[in-house]
Amino acid sequence: MTCEEALKLLYEVIDKEANQIDSEKVKKHLEECQHCMARYEFEAMFKTFVTERAASRNRTDLLKQRIQERISDAGQSGSRFQLKSFRSRPVIISAAA
Repeated sequence: MTCEEALKLLYEVIDKEANQIDSEKVKKHLEECQHCMARYEFEAMFKTFVTERAASRNRTDLLKQRIQERISDAGQSGSRFQLKSFRSRPVIISAAA
């Protein structure tokens, strides 16, 4: 297998979409070719990074949604806590240096 052939199948191997024969050929090529192995490692790490960031963002979005729902529920339930005073006043934060 040439480098060009291996690189064409690289993403399918990383995504586990390549058939067994192609996957084995690419893996054999990677064992013999440092350049393609470096490319494979980079692409695999990049995919892991993107996947983890997406999962982290989903958790953040879910947390924001739950907080907003709780605030909304508190406002609708006639809670003694006055949300209006929170929203109408700007918050100023200063740090002493």
